[in-house]
Amino acid sequence: MMGRWIFVRAVRLSRRQACGAVGLIIGALIATLPLRLALAGVPGIAAREASGPAWSGTLRDLRVGPAPFGDVDAGIDPLPLLIGRTQVWLRREGTTDAVRARLGLGGGRVRLVQLDGVVQLPGGFGGLPVQDASFDGFDLRMDGAGCREARGTVSLTLPAFGPGASGAPLTLTGIARCERDAAVVPLQSAGGLERLVLRIGAQGGWTASLTLPADPAHPFRAAGRF
Repeated sequence: MMGRWIFVRAVRLSRRQACGAVGLIIGALIATLPLRLALAGVPGIAAREASGPAWSGTLRDLRVGPAPFGDVDAGIDPLPLLIGRTQVWLRREGTTDAVRARLGLGGGRVRLVQLDGVVQLPGGFGGLPVQDASFDGFDLRMDGAGCREARGTVSLTLPAFGPGASGAPLTLTGIARCERDAAVVPLQSAGGLERLVLRIGAQGGWTASLTLPADPAHPFRAAGRF
């Protein structure tokens, strides 16, 4: 019986072809990888339940740091994986609580990209009685050296203060910026009497100081970690 030898010639791929092949492999892996495994161990993200594939699934009771995002659609963006970074997109449709964002993680860096929408805060924010937070074009990029980019508008809604507390809720609004190595959002009410300064440090620790006209010398203070 005669055997048959089959010779396979090695083929050298161009750089573009190699990148395309890697992209196809990564795409195939993502298409079959469950979202719960894709996000396992990602710092700053916690959810009660994750269902569906990695590229388009659902997260139940999502928390990003101390902020509860509730139930959202979510997935992994495949292209950032080519450079070793994980970027998660988040989306919830609605009329009063719609939210969209991209959260980039990797290489000791954190980036929250184009956060728009409303995040309800039923338990307050680090001890401050904040009811909800609204974001418009909010971007935040931090690394081990500190704040690299901070921009966009942030609005916080607080209950009415004072005797009886029967007035309308109080809204404080401000624009984010980098200040030395920290991200800072100085917020104030429409009348300018109530002020809140939120400061996020390079290592993820944050502080908030709320000043009220009734007692400006003794502001409320809160602190925590993202």
